[in-house]
Amino acid sequence: MQLNMEQRDKFTILYVDDEDSNLNIFKNTFRREYNVLTANSAQKGLDILKSEHVDLILTDQRMPDMDGVSFLKHTLDSFPELNRILITGYTDFDALRSAINEAKIFQYIQKPWKEDQLRNVIDKALEIYQLRQENQSLNDQLLEKNRELEKINSELLEFDKLKTEFLSLISHEI
Repeated sequence: MQLNMEQRDKFTILYVDDEDSNLNIFKNTFRREYNVLTANSAQKGLDILKSEHVDLILTDQRMPDMDGVSFLKHTLDSFPELNRILITGYTDFDALRSAINEAKIFQYIQKPWKEDQLRNVIDKALEIYQLRQENQSLNDQLLEKNRELEKINSELLEFDKLKTEFLSLISHEI
């Protein structure tokens, strides 16, 4: 899938739900602001994650083959940096506890969701994700600069040692 320039500047969201009507409503609601990928099963969602860059995962809890919490747990090892949002029409406290403790969800949203509320949660999740990415980039730059400084410091110590040996030799000759 080739993205045009406008889509490259957008965050990419994966929404997994077994109900096509929910996928269509979500996509139609958010496609102007985000690059929206959809999957009607957890397995298709995992396949998309393997082949596409994704910045945020949203999933329904109740799906036939794999529930939302199990799907999110599967994403943890390969995509630990991504925020995860669980959406469900049911109040299942065990699933919610599992989602928070084991699947590391960012937020829990009750169906039917309100567009403004969901947009706000998505924006916050993406903002935190972007800050983490920037922080990681700055940490990587800092580590590289520290390596460079260690190398320069080592070279300076070697030069200082040579200078000391040279001065010792000159003073001995005088």
